Amino acid sequence: MGWSGHELPTNGWHLYTRGGTSGVFIQKRDEKGGLLSEEVEIPSEILRMLVAEDIRYKKISDLEQAETDDILKMV
Repeated sequence: MGWSGHELPTNGWHLYTRGGTSGVFIQKRDEKGGLLSEEVEIPSEILRMLVAEDIRYKKISDLEQAETDDILKMV
């Protein structure tokens, strides 16, 4: 599996990954693609924590909006 790059909203910064939460890093590049900074690795533990928090928020939101009968069917 190869690397994939994604331009970030902050000008010049790019995120690179091979997929999953391991081996994710960001770098700042100029308009021609030249490096302006060292790569900064984002620890997989932080990424998993953020994903888990997002799922937790979604599930809580779903439960808050569910009808009583729908909640009782879940148990």
